[in-house]
Amino acid sequence: MAPRTPEAWAPDRRLEPDPQVPVGAFDPLGVVALGLVVLGILAAFLTNSGWLVSALVVAGIVLAAVALRRIRSQERKGKGYALAALILGLIGALITLMVVIRSGF
Repeated sequence: MAPRTPEAWAPDRRLEPDPQVPVGAFDPLGVVALGLVVLGILAAFLTNSGWLVSALVVAGIVLAAVALRRIRSQERKGKGYALAALILGLIGALITLMVVIRSGF
């Protein structure tokens, strides 16, 4: 058995705050996610394109999840926008899924 090197015992540094970003800075990714989700919901009412709605809502959900992780790990602001985007995105995805199932794909 080989001896362990000090690098093997080093903590994971991926979640440390970025030294370039000041603590408490606003994370705009949550606002972008909220905008995508709102555009997706508006597209559901204004267009007949299920693919456009699905793409916008899924992109908003993914960006909201990334924003929440960044906000939590790097002590940033903007949690409300990211949380609103995640909730509205999940509701939009559920409604889209119900419409697709009801229409018979």
